[in-house]
Amino acid sequence: MAIAAAEASGEFVAGVVDSNPALAGQRLLGHSILGAHDWSAHDRAHLAIGDNKIRARLASEMPVEWVSVEHPVAWRHPSVQVGEGTLVCAAAILQPDARIGRHVIINTGSIVEHDCVVGDFSFLGPRACLTGNVKLGTGCFIGAGATVCPGITLGDHVTVGAGAVVTKDVPDGVTVVGVPAKKIR
Repeated sequence: MAIAAAEASGEFVAGVVDSNPALAGQRLLGHSILGAHDWSAHDRAHLAIGDNKIRARLASEMPVEWVSVEHPVAWRHPSVQVGEGTLVCAAAILQPDARIGRHVIINTGSIVEHDCVVGDFSFLGPRACLTGNVKLGTGCFIGAGATVCPGITLGDHVTVGAGAVVTKDVPDGVTVVGVPAKKIR
């Protein structure tokens, strides 16, 4: 996703860093896979790691300029604020006055409606929908096709299962699934 979005938006892709030494020297979508420490030769980077906690850790450890990548067929209203290092994939829609944090991944076809706030290091799966005035804390994971209803607040590190419909606020660290979404142990 990140490579496709970067290429489509005209960003130069120098290579892909992977910590697995067995992959070094191979290619991914036509780009060389570099060793775990080869990123140090570059002063600009984008973290395309789906795991929110790993993405947050690496963002704090790597001394580079973080590049946000936005696919050209995503739609973003001019009033939307997008933090550094964020990925906005194809067909995503970002509506007026939404605020997207740092190092967020907004997957293909996701919708962030008006006045939403998406916390740093959060992840929206494909076709996830945040309806109006939704607030996500830091490190939230919204599964594919999930919907968060208007005015709902999710605490930090909340997980919403794929296809769930969230109709009530969810406190920090809780996982919810189903329609309507309910807490699981």
